[in-house]
Amino acid sequence: MKRFGKYLFYALLFLWFIIIFTPKDLLYYKGERLVKDNVVISNEVVLDEWIRMIVESGEIFAKGIKVGSFSKVALYPELWVNVLEMEGFSLDKALPMELTIDRLFVVYTPFYPIKLFLKGEGSIGTLNGWIDLRKRQVRIDIASKKQLDRMWQGIAKVEKVKEGLYRYEYRF
Repeated sequence: MKRFGKYLFYALLFLWFIIIFTPKDLLYYKGERLVKDNVVISNEVVLDEWIRMIVESGEIFAKGIKVGSFSKVALYPELWVNVLEMEGFSLDKALPMELTIDRLFVVYTPFYPIKLFLKGEGSIGTLNGWIDLRKRQVRIDIASKKQLDRMWQGIAKVEKVKEGLYRYEYRF
């Protein structure tokens, strides 16, 4: 048993060193080239720190059209849980709807690899949801005091679940 604990300790130490010394900025640029649908992030500053990678002040373009911008995105790749934190996202003013997200967390764990969990807050209220990778489905529950079903009519399919709670569902 003592020998097994020693091997387990060395394996975890090895994985921890891989996480720390992996060039996260190179992984970011490789991932940026692999994204489909012509989505481009430009004018960003990529910082590689020991445990996390930070992308600051980026603008998001889809098929050549500016969709939005963000102030900071931080990625924390760890052994048990991976967290993506986005701060200060706002849609471009030329788009028909107004949306800002102050803070959004996307959590992924290798113990439950088919779902990504979402939690955030923004101009429309608080967001809670998930992305199911197997069923290829997104569901976001929005707790808001605004009437989102009328505000986004014809733009996004937001349905009212009950008073103050709305649901957005999408399949990809």
